[in-house]
Amino acid sequence: MPPVAANAVVPLTRRRLFGAIAASVAAGVLGDRLLVRLFGTGDGDELADDDGGPDRERHWHGVVAQYMGLYTRETLGGTTPGRDAQSAQLATLNRPLNLSLTPEAVEVAGAEFRRAQILSYDDMPLAQITYLDPRSGPLALCILRRPGTVRGVEQEMRGGLSIAYWTGPDHAALLIGRLPPQDLTAKAEAVRGRLAI
Repeated sequence: MPPVAANAVVPLTRRRLFGAIAASVAAGVLGDRLLVRLFGTGDGDELADDDGGPDRERHWHGVVAQYMGLYTRETLGGTTPGRDAQSAQLATLNRPLNLSLTPEAVEVAGAEFRRAQILSYDDMPLAQITYLDPRSGPLALCILRRPGTVRGVEQEMRGGLSIAYWTGPDHAALLIGRLPPQDLTAKAEAVRGRLAI
């Protein structure tokens, strides 16, 4: 291969282009994670000291809110899975959460079940069950398996989303969406009563 002059233009091959894109995405993700660790999410979701205070306990709310802020009606388009399919999806959550979730237990009044999946937050199992509300759009019920202090349903706002959250001895849960806070809280109270966590 002949030598290339220092000021010569090197053609951008497809492999180089994809490599540059991958490197940019990786750098962006790492930079974002570093900023969140250093400064919090910038939405009232700063990390507290490692004393287990309320802000630290609720840091995961901000992470969920950021993720849910990307959801649109189209994200959850399609048809509602049948009860057997819902049961099968929920069964994948039961072992990591140490729960016995059923379609009836996680039903959210006025919203259509879309899917259930297991995620991870801070090395702890995090279940996300998504719904489509015909009035307000996407909703999610999230359940985190971690020990905590028993608390009733409380409210907060994150990034324009209403959150109704509560904790049990072994789990923390929240319902999140664009419903008015009082409506979302009423739905969360009903779900909490059926889940008994």
